[in-house]
Amino acid sequence: MIYHGSCHCQAVQFEVDAPAALEADYCNCTICRKSGYLHLIVPRSKFRLLSGEEVLTNYRFNTKIAQHTFCKICGIKPFYIPRSNPDGIDVNVNCLDTPPASVKVTDFDGQHWEQHAHKLAHKSIDAAPANEPPSPKAVVLAWVACFNQADIDGLCALYHDDAVNHQVVTEPLRGLAAIRQLFETEFGRANMQCEIAQLHEAGDWAILEWQDPLGLQGCGFFLVEAGKIRHQRGYFDQLSFFRAQHLSVPDTYLDQQPTHNKNDK
Repeated sequence: MIYHGSCHCQAVQFEVDAPAALEADYCNCTICRKSGYLHLIVPRSKFRLLSGEEVLTNYRFNTKIAQHTFCKICGIKPFYIPRSNPDGIDVNVNCLDTPPASVKVTDFDGQHWEQHAHKLAHKSIDAAPANEPPSPKAVVLAWVACFNQADIDGLCALYHDDAVNHQVVTEPLRGLAAIRQLFETEFGRANMQCEIAQLHEAGDWAILEWQDPLGLQGCGFFLVEAGKIRHQRGYFDQLSFFRAQHLSVPDTYLDQQPTHNKNDK
């Protein structure tokens, strides 16, 4: 159904497509707890800003990925672009003028955001038509969720048997056995998290710009065919990775036992 929503002074008005029975999240992070925000995350295709763009301002903090959108006149935050789903829109259920039939509220542990953000990743994905494979963007969102849980089996299930994974720090890895070994090596020596900064889709390709809580940044390109990854190419700085993780620098990226001190240049 179509919901109409607005800020307090009515300068900002919007529509959002969502079920009659809503499922919302209550987050206990600092900004959500203090503002009493009730989260309804939707794909951008389900949201329409009707008026008030000229009176909107936004506040960013910490990683500066989330864009907390406020009305300049009344100070209400009716929707924003969330850190967990930068490809979607997070609507404040408390700003809906159309009453839902019901609202089921689930608690979200935003105080430990990195450990739980993967639980929200699916909310900004447009549903694929029946009997069609998931879109490249949906596959990469699933990849990020598995990555953040160090779920090697889940990650490998997203690749074709003859897939190629070419990270800039290694030679191309061909086939699932080599790709599995990459993940086993990486997760065996470091606690890694992938936070989406931008995620775009172009035909059969998904383009991911990411960062992690330690400040490392990079990007990845995923060719997705029939709902699985055929080719992946990734870019990040190897030396910055090892220094951020307080690891010694190995002779080559996939060495199991580093041989150089972490301060080597």
